[in-house]
Amino acid sequence: MGRQDANKQRLARIFTGVAATYDRIGPNFFSSFGKGLVEYCGITGGACVLDAACGRGAVLFPACKAVGQAGRVIGIDLSAGMIKESRRQAEREGMQNLRVLTMDAEMLAFPAASFDFVLCGLGLPFFTDPLRALGEFFRVLKPGGLFAASMVKEHSSRKLLESAYTNNGADPKQGRNIPIVSMDSGESLEKLLARARFTEIEVTVRSESFRYQDAEQWWGSLNSHGYRACLEQLDGASRENYRSDVMAKARTQQSSCGFIDTWSMLFMKAMKSTVPDSGDIGKKNPGVIPTSPKKNNCVVSWN
Repeated sequence: MGRQDANKQRLARIFTGVAATYDRIGPNFFSSFGKGLVEYCGITGGACVLDAACGRGAVLFPACKAVGQAGRVIGIDLSAGMIKESRRQAEREGMQNLRVLTMDAEMLAFPAASFDFVLCGLGLPFFTDPLRALGEFFRVLKPGGLFAASMVKEHSSRKLLESAYTNNGADPKQGRNIPIVSMDSGESLEKLLARARFTEIEVTVRSESFRYQDAEQWWGSLNSHGYRACLEQLDGASRENYRSDVMAKARTQQSSCGFIDTWSMLFMKAMKSTVPDSGDIGKKNPGVIPTSPKKNNCVVSWN
C-alpha cells in the first residue's frame, strides 16, 4: 500500500469515528458556513450539483433545498461513516433529490460534463493531491459550470491550540500525520485553481463568531470533528497534559457569555470555460457510472 492510500484510509477512519457527533456539539459551525457557501455560489433551481467531501451534509442539504425537486444533488465522501449518517438524515427528511456515495474525490466515477455545480466545503486541504481533485472537479463540470469551495483562513483559538501542542512535544503542522496542504491565502488558492484550468476566479473572506456555553463544550466540539486527528498523535499521558494545558488557557478567555471562537473563511468560486476542452470531453475513469438520458438537467444515472 502506498503512502497516499494509507493516508486516505487513516483519514476515512478518523472521520468515521467522529461521524455520529460531527457538528452536533455546540454551535453549528459547519452548517453555518455550509449554508453560506451555497448562497455564495448562487445555485439555481433544477441544477445538478456534486458536493465533494460532503461529511454530515453542511453543504449537501442546503444545496438540495436550493435545486428544488427539479434538481439533483450527489454527495460523496471517503468516510463510510459520514455517508451513513448523511443518508439517514436524507431518509428522515424525505429528500428524494439526493444521493450519497462513498467515493474518492481524486478519482470520480462520473462521466465528463455531468454537473452544473461542484462544491467542496472545507475539504481541499485533506486531499492527498488537491490539484488532481481539482482536475476531476473540472472534468465533471459542464462547460460554463461553477466550482465553489471554502477553506479555513484563521480562527481565534488557533494560537492557543498550537502553543499547547508544541508544549507537549509535538509539531502542530504535522499533527494529523497527513500531508495537509497549506492553502490559507487567497493568492495560493488562485494559483492552484488556475493550474486546474479554471477561469473567472474569485476569492473572498467571510468571518463569523461562535459562542459555546463554556470552555468544556468548546473542547468537546474539538473531539467531534477533524481536529481529533491531532489529538490522536499524542500518547495517553501527553494527550491529558495537552487537554489540561488547553483548558487552563481557554478558561482565562471564557466570560459570562461563554467561550467565543471567531473563524475567518476563504470562500472561492471559479468557472469552467464554455469553450470545450478536447482533453476532457469523453474522458473516462475506472468505474464510471453510466450515463442516462438527460433528466432534470442531470446526466448522471439516478437508478
